[in-house]
Parts: sequence; structure tokens; C-alpha cells
Amino acid sequence: MGLSGGLLLGVVYLGLLYWMRVEITQEGHDVTIPIAVFFAVNFAVMGYLVGGQTAARARAGEEARRARHMMLVQEAEHAHDIQAARLAALGRLAQSIASDLDPRIEALSKVESPETLEPLRTWSRALHDYGRPIDAELQVVDVGALVGRAISRAGDVLGSCQLHLDERPPEVARQFRADPLLLEPVFEEIFRNAGEILHGQGEIHVRAGVSAGYAWVEVADDGPGVPLDLQAHLFEPFGSARPNRAGLGLATAARVVEALGGRLSLQPGRGLGDAGRGACFRVALPAHGAQAKAARGPS
Repeated sequence: MGLSGGLLLGVVYLGLLYWMRVEITQEGHDVTIPIAVFFAVNFAVMGYLVGGQTAARARAGEEARRARHMMLVQEAEHAHDIQAARLAALGRLAQSIASDLDPRIEALSKVESPETLEPLRTWSRALHDYGRPIDAELQVVDVGALVGRAISRAGDVLGSCQLHLDERPPEVARQFRADPLLLEPVFEEIFRNAGEILHGQGEIHVRAGVSAGYAWVEVADDGPGVPLDLQAHLFEPFGSARPNRAGLGLATAARVVEALGGRLSLQPGRGLGDAGRGACFRVALPAHGAQAKAARGPS
């Protein structure tokens, strides 16, 4: 590029000399053309050198950008590995605590009423669920039927909530690849959270879509939403504990979805209330089949 520019400049210089009828003589000889050629060569060499330096700087800048990108990717992978190791350690700790708690509960059951021990049993079940190793058997799942079963299981807290299931696009309902035995409790936990927040009265919408190779289902409500100070820790153990709950439900659900290759996330501003008020949870898993890649739901 620099060499071409230099040659072009030399040609332009030669053309100007010819157009202006400039003659350069030395000892009676016309040396206009040799002088013009000399300058053209010099321009070409200078252009080549400048172009090389520019290209070298561009390559150095691109290599620096790639290095920064790789560093960020490595940092993200390292942070993910640390987080996974931390959560695995918490899982083992939860199993250990639950295993130690169970015989004590059984011993207390001889002298205490079942109602008194129910909170301890709830804690034990939650600890076992969170710490249990996840062994998934992936298959194509009809997520519409699965969501229906989860709603039935959470019916005791949903009360008179108005439920609306979005059937668009219809392909999405058959494009989840997951383990239904693991995924159904995830949706049950989300519906239970919504029902408890709404106190059994309000609206809950189930929406589906596909984007970037992932099929997703959202559960949105018109409740008060998740407080800002809880959002950053919502899926951590004990990050969203409420009365009579162990605070491990969403943490367990997020751990299961991640083990299935997807992600459980809160979608701010996609609730059903005014200006997107309310909670909206999205379960996203890798889509299965060509039809799913062509389908598009709400962004």
C-alpha cells in the first residue's frame, strides 16, 4: 500500500513537470526525466517504509487486542472454575450437614410433634437436594407438558393466580434437550416462588422462544419484583431465603440448569406490571433440531 502510494506520487510529480513544461539541464543536457525518476523512486521508497511501519503498528495493535481478549476469556474461565469448585464444596458441605441432621431429627421425632420438626425436615431435604450429584440423562423434552406438570405440583401455593401459557412458537415446546426428572423441579421452584410472592393472587405468564441456538422458557409475574440488593446473590445458596424456606431452592435450580448445559437467569424489566415491573425468570437450554434454530420468540 505504501509502495503503491509512493509510485503514484512519483508519477504525479513527473506529470506536473511535464504539464508545467519544466526543463532541468546540467552542462547543456536535459536531465528532467532522470531527476523526475529519482524523486519518484525516493517517494516509492519512503512510501514503502511508512506503509511498513503503519502495517506493523496495525499488526501490533491487533495482536494486543487478541491478547487482551484471550486474557479476558482465560480470566472468565478461571472465575467460572473457581465458582464451580466453590459451589461443589458447598454441595459436599450441604450433604454432610444433612446426613448429620437426619438421625438427630429421627431421634427428636420420638418426643416432638411432626409440626415442630417440619422446618428441620425442610432444611434437611433442601440440603440433600442441593448437595446431590447431578447425573443427567439428556433427551428431547416436550417442555409444554413438563411445565404443566410443574404447575400442578406447585398448585398449593399458586392458589387463584391467573396462568397464561404462550404457545408461540409451537416448535419451542419440543426443542428442549434435557433430563425431565431434573428439569421439572426447576420449573416447580420458579412457580412456587411466584405463587408465594403473589400470595396466590395475580398473573403469571409462561413465554417461549429460541435465540442464538438456545431454546428458552420465561415465567413472568406482576408482583413487586426482586429487590435490587438481592438480585446479585439470587442464585447463591441462602441468597434469597424467605420465611419457612431454606434459601436453597433457586440455588439448586440454577445448579441443575447449568449441569444441563444451560442457564437460569433473572430478566430485569420483563415482568408483567407497569414498565416491566415484576419478576421474570428464564430457563435457557441448548436447542435441538433445525426447526428450533429457525423459530424466533420475543427477545
